[in-house]
Amino acid sequence: MITHTGTGDLSTSLSLSVHDRGHVARIGSRPAQEFARPTFAAGAVLWRRPSGAGATAGQDGAARAAAGARAGDAVPESADVLVAMVHRPRYDDWSLPKGKVDPGENLPATAVREIVEETGLTPSLGWLLGYVHYPVGSRTKVVYYWTAEVPDGSFVPNDEVDELRWVTPAEARELATYEADRTVIDAAERVLSLGCARRVLYVRHAKAHDRQGWGGNDDLRPLTKKGRRQAEMLVSELEGYRPTTVSTAQPDRCVHTATPLAQDLGVTLRTDRALGDAVLGDAAPRDAVPADPTAAGRTHATGGAGADGSDAASGAAGAGDATGATGGDAAAAAFARATTAPVSVVVSQGAVIPELISRFAAGTGVETDDMRVKKSSTWVLHFDRDGGLLGADYLASPLPVK
Repeated sequence: MITHTGTGDLSTSLSLSVHDRGHVARIGSRPAQEFARPTFAAGAVLWRRPSGAGATAGQDGAARAAAGARAGDAVPESADVLVAMVHRPRYDDWSLPKGKVDPGENLPATAVREIVEETGLTPSLGWLLGYVHYPVGSRTKVVYYWTAEVPDGSFVPNDEVDELRWVTPAEARELATYEADRTVIDAAERVLSLGCARRVLYVRHAKAHDRQGWGGNDDLRPLTKKGRRQAEMLVSELEGYRPTTVSTAQPDRCVHTATPLAQDLGVTLRTDRALGDAVLGDAAPRDAVPADPTAAGRTHATGGAGADGSDAASGAAGAGDATGATGGDAAAAAFARATTAPVSVVVSQGAVIPELISRFAAGTGVETDDMRVKKSSTWVLHFDRDGGLLGADYLASPLPVK
């Protein structure tokens, strides 16, 4: 097995991950190559507020409305929560909900499916905590854990789990049968205390046909067969985070990456030129700040085909500082416009993504020296109520883990 801290394209061990401000956790693009004879599983520390009130990043619009929150508002997470412990009669143990990966699944999809099967509850994924591993016979069990909010719903007993208890983190540690679960609960309590109020799933477009062999408008370069599969698999990878908006840069390869997810969520896909690499080369006009910055992009039904080659956001390139913003400023302004919801998806390109993440990470403790932005990868960015970056998780690939 490779021992590592999850740098580059390798997964992050929970025991070596930082769970304070500056947290970065990763799932590598080929986890099966990182371990000897692995059996993969995924699960979560399910949590809810003691009162059941409040809306956090990941909670849907109906739940926010029921909590009295305005559209776009979110109550920051905190460690003042109850967490779920489940009893499995087969083993007579108390543990965190988790389960093995099914063929054709990515790890976030496994976590969501197993939680639903074991508890009947619908989770909203949050922080990636990392993995724990231990020997089981001649194999290595590798379990990736998230935090996941469950603001409402009732437990449904089943063949696997006959009891679920909502308890404080301290009580959960006492109840847990396994030391590994206590470590996971500790990590969850620490990241929840950071106060995340908003998440952005920042996606690089899927694999497209090679630029060198493409003679036409580069914005019209389509996805390859592999890229189309990546785009379809992004649905199961990201839907468990419960995003409510999907925005994309203008090139077709970005639009076609975003379209399956937007269709699955039933939301209108918003396209903005300033979300892509092209804006980095722009010199922003001093008078280009629109009176209504939300009008700088275009929207279209997700049943549509994609970018039409027009300048979708002619004013967006100057939507930053009116005194002469750079292309990076314009990209940051477009990103801000696209990410006001508690959980948003933005599909973009390989130059602007590291540019903006590095900008957001400055002075926060989030390390960006070894940042990877593979095609179809996702950076899950966790922000506080004031827009400060608290941490980031990297999902290198949506393709099945095995």
